[in-house]
This record gives sequence, structure tokens and C-alpha cells, in this order.
Amino acid sequence: MTLRTLVFSAVAALALALAAIAGAKTVHDGNDTTGPIDIKQAGSSKVKHGKITFVATFFEDVPPDGNTGNEYIEIWKKKPHKLRGCGGCFREGPYKMQGPQTGKRDVFKGGEAGTPYKKTGSGRIKRKGNRLTFIVPLKAIGKPKHKIFWRVQSSYYGPQSECPTFDACSDSAPNGSKLVKQKL
Repeated sequence: MTLRTLVFSAVAALALALAAIAGAKTVHDGNDTTGPIDIKQAGSSKVKHGKITFVATFFEDVPPDGNTGNEYIEIWKKKPHKLRGCGGCFREGPYKMQGPQTGKRDVFKGGEAGTPYKKTGSGRIKRKGNRLTFIVPLKAIGKPKHKIFWRVQSSYYGPQSECPTFDACSDSAPNGSKLVKQKL
């Protein structure tokens, strides 16, 4: 095989790989919070069969039970408006799916204090070691057409010595009021 053939084959393989992941996004997050559910990275796939997959990887294994913490994928159909003075708060509520419990899970809106819980569909969550995979049908998030905005949130309910404040054991990827904009 000539060098020219080898280079052409490598370029063609790279082009195919990039085409296969078109629409996919990944964000990296530092080791920046205490507790076992500190997010290392979060990513999404392109839409397949009307569903989008989000994978959150943590620095440690994800506890199997929500009594020690919870992880969420949060998704907006339109870019939400940031609330002043509150990093990571938005006027519009997201569609959410909550882990770490696995299997079929509700996709929902609301559920916070004073906001009614409204189920909008069902998705699936898979947990393996330090990874959670959220599989969300587009119809459960209002059938967005061109783009979505998303982030992964986690909260660990550790002892006072480990988590003296809520912020000490909470994390998001991306951090603060940033969101991932993803074309569909």
C-alpha cells in the first residue's frame, strides 16, 4: 500500500467518523465538587429513531439509590432566560429525567416547590459504574424541530462534614448558567 493510498484511507475514515457524530456534543467538567457524583463529562448523541441519548460520566461510581443523591438531564426547546443573582437559574423550567434509578423513568416538567409535577413522557436510564445513560424520546420534550439546550445536574446528600452547604456537593455540566446548544 502506498503512502498516498494510506493517507487517502485515513482521511476517508475520519470523514465518515465525523459524519456519524454530526449533531453530537460533549462538555468536560473538572474535579470541582465533593461527594461521589462529581461530573467528569457529559455528552449527547445525534437523534436516532426519534430519541436522543445523553451520557454523564462521573469521577466515581454512581450510587445506585436516590437516597444519597440525584442526577438529572435538563432540556429546553428554546433558550431560557437567565435569572439575575442566581447562577444556573432560569425563568423557564426544563424538561427533566431523574436518575440514578435505572429502567423506565418519567420525563417531566415542574416538581419544584410550588410547581406542579407534569409527566410529559417516558424514557430510559442505564447505570454502569461511573456512567449514567439517559435515553429521551423527542416527543416527550415537545417534539423540538431544529435545536435543544441541555445540561446535566447532580446533587449528593452527604454528611455535614463532607457537604457543609448545598453548593459544596452539587455540580452541573456545563457549570453555572451555561447550556449546551445542540442542533437536531
